[in-house]
Amino acid sequence: MRKLRLRPSPAVAIATVALFASLTGAAVGLPGKNTVDSGDLKKNSVQTSDIKDQGVGSADIKNGEVTSGDVADNGLTGADVDESTLSLGTFSAQIDDQVAKCSLARQVPASAGITSSDPNGATAGQCDVTFGRNVTACVYQVSLGRPTTVGAVNGEIAVEPKSGDANTLRVYSFNSTGAVADRPFGITAYC
Repeated sequence: MRKLRLRPSPAVAIATVALFASLTGAAVGLPGKNTVDSGDLKKNSVQTSDIKDQGVGSADIKNGEVTSGDVADNGLTGADVDESTLSLGTFSAQIDDQVAKCSLARQVPASAGITSSDPNGATAGQCDVTFGRNVTACVYQVSLGRPTTVGAVNGEIAVEPKSGDANTLRVYSFNSTGAVADRPFGITAYC
């Protein structure tokens, strides 16, 4: 009796290997556990929804990378601010009407960007002092006198923020009887 041998043909062998390879696929894994780094990711491929809540801390962010535009309104409180990083800016101007009406005699610091002008042409007793920054949140002080002259300058003085201009304070000066008059003065904004 003849023995029946079942030997696959070369075509069947190749087909079987191909079928096995296609069913198993090829997998490449990262070494270790939780070891994905920036080299493993395409640029801009991680979205907000991919990061768990509270998943990014200050140690994960470079200094200077987060700006005020990145923080939600009312997102920070006083406890979030290191007070030693806050600086008190003091900006002073001396206006001397002996030189010219509403004339800026000096500013401190010299780089403060302060300018002065007569807002209404020849209007007596009014002077706009424009600082090189927003002064709406500052405390300001104005006083009569010039630093180079000994003695008092008689009169009264008042100051208010200029409507529609966050960088400007309007100063009103009066003589000792209360009538509008040009007077030299010093003004300081504490910001």
